Amino acid sequence: MKQEDINKLKNKISSLERQVEIQKGRISFLESQSGKIVDGADISHESLKCLAKRLSPDVAFKYAIDWYREQLTEKS
Repeated sequence: MKQEDINKLKNKISSLERQVEIQKGRISFLESQSGKIVDGADISHESLKCLAKRLSPDVAFKYAIDWYREQLTEKS
């Protein structure tokens, strides 16, 4: 595997990991808003949990990260 290909894989892993962290931050923010008044409406804990669940880092991200890491280790 060429160094250029290895760098592309490493960049893809980093990008996916950043996306997961961004989603975790969004979930933390939503959870912190539970019970607060937002735009004149009380946001219930249940609706926040539902929204946070939709924003959760998808399992696909984790599979993709693992797959790219495997490519790096197999071909290095």
